[in-house]
Amino acid sequence: MLKKKKSILFLLIITIFLSSNLIYNNLFEERSKEALNELPILIPHTSPAQGLNHDDHAELHGWAEQYVDWSFSTLPSQVINVWALEAFEYSLWTSGFSSSGHLLSTASSGSGRFNVPTSGTWYIVFWNDEIGSQFTIVSHDATFVGDTRPPSITIYEPYSSTTIDVGEVLTIDWNSIKAGSSVKIELFKAGSLVTTITSSTSNDGYYQWSIPLNTTIGTDYRVKISSLSTSAYDYSDYFEISALPTITVITPRASASLAMGSSYSIRWNNTETICHIKIDLYRNNTYIQNIEDDSMNCGAYPGSDIWRVPYGLIPADDYNLKVYNRDDPDTYAFSDYFEITEARGITITAPNGGSHYVQGSEYLIKWDSYGPVGNVIIELYEVVDHEDYVYGVDTYVLTIIKNTENDGSFSWTVPKDLPDSNQYFVSIESILDYACNDDSQDFTIGPEILGIPGYQLTVISIILLIAVISLSLKIRTKITEV
Repeated sequence: MLKKKKSILFLLIITIFLSSNLIYNNLFEERSKEALNELPILIPHTSPAQGLNHDDHAELHGWAEQYVDWSFSTLPSQVINVWALEAFEYSLWTSGFSSSGHLLSTASSGSGRFNVPTSGTWYIVFWNDEIGSQFTIVSHDATFVGDTRPPSITIYEPYSSTTIDVGEVLTIDWNSIKAGSSVKIELFKAGSLVTTITSSTSNDGYYQWSIPLNTTIGTDYRVKISSLSTSAYDYSDYFEISALPTITVITPRASASLAMGSSYSIRWNNTETICHIKIDLYRNNTYIQNIEDDSMNCGAYPGSDIWRVPYGLIPADDYNLKVYNRDDPDTYAFSDYFEITEARGITITAPNGGSHYVQGSEYLIKWDSYGPVGNVIIELYEVVDHEDYVYGVDTYVLTIIKNTENDGSFSWTVPKDLPDSNQYFVSIESILDYACNDDSQDFTIGPEILGIPGYQLTVISIILLIAVISLSLKIRTKITEV
């Protein structure tokens, strides 16, 4: 019971501790922009309570030209180290390299003032690295004092070497100093405004924009980012918006359903001579695996490749293929999104090789299936002899049913006008997936034989032969008795 009471008390303390920090943060965030502008050199940075395992750290950073006031506490009480690092030293340290800094405290709680030796961005690091240290929750804050820099915005991306096709997503990356919480982003071409990318977005240094397909091609584009609360703005370097890729993926088409273990044709067009094509599989815009590393193409005409979908993928409907020039990876295109499912298949059990169907009569077409087959189409074919082919030519005859449930059977009345033949076969195919199909064995369609529908002449002959032999034996027996 004592341990349980201690646990409950500990949870209550943590709850009160977190709530007090949350209230403080909410009050701080609700301060108006005007109030912040009245205190341009006092930049407080407060972080919510953060859990730290052994060797974990938390940090607060900001620009300081005079000093940084800091404070922290831990719950449960745990001795940690507090350091002050310049931006470069912090970058080295987080990259795994040795770094020098200023040790401010080795305690479980405390506060202090760090007089910065040089102006710049400073990191106050709270590091739970003491030998034998346990999990603790640290609450920490810092106020960075002294920032006489004027408001400014600096665009890092797009840069001068950026070339992006219409329809693709342009990444816009920037940094700002005292430029407010929101910015406007515009697109310019040769000094003229083309469009407002966004009239207001968070000044968080990152934005992505999908370039409209009707955008004019050119090499003289620039992005302009303007602060909505100060006079700060910046233009990016000139960059290029280029035409659509010279490769167009034809198949798989949008909403195609491909099954693991089955083979499919990948087809594409290209408008320039490309000799070596590479194909990669993506899911949700993330690379999964290479499908083809060197498909010989060598021309400006439709190309194709056969792909057997591997087992072990996650069934989903957000896969697509990237087809690109092996020797020029910037020439590429993505297919439409398509689905990959579990393996599926169809096996026809009737008609079979011994079946004899009579025109005008009704028969059951039967099949077995597995996996997500969906509805099916059933067609009738005939193998027609041809002098150029040893085994004949599969010739379409008619569609038995265009769309029916995959329930394993279909009742079919054989048309009366079908010619006699012993080389008919039935084909059943999933409507979702052309690769999921099966053909029956060849069977016969023809008139009834000796009034016994559905039986072959050979079977009837055997029955008659047995009858004759039986009658002959009876006659001999009677003669012997006489």
